[in-house]
Amino acid sequence: MPRPHSKKTSKTPSYLTKNRFGVYSFQARLPVALIRANPTLNHLVRFTLKTCERAVAVRLARRKIIVLDTIKAYFGSDYKAAAEAIKLWLSLIHI
Repeated sequence: MPRPHSKKTSKTPSYLTKNRFGVYSFQARLPVALIRANPTLNHLVRFTLKTCERAVAVRLARRKIIVLDTIKAYFGSDYKAAAEAIKLWLSLIHI
């Protein structure tokens, strides 16, 4: 007897959160080495994605995580420069 097909539910990525109003936000933890190199940098990168739609939020959040990963890969072990690049990126997002 064939199994009934169940609708596949995809798991929400850990860097996405939903507030009580249904608006998604992005949050990612920065490596400890980056925080030690620049103590003024917050250990969490967090901001709203300004959408209530999960699919749009996932798409936007993936773009953000790619930027963070690219910065970390580009600067490698130069944590001071990586921290400055992240601060610059965050200042451009919050304009």
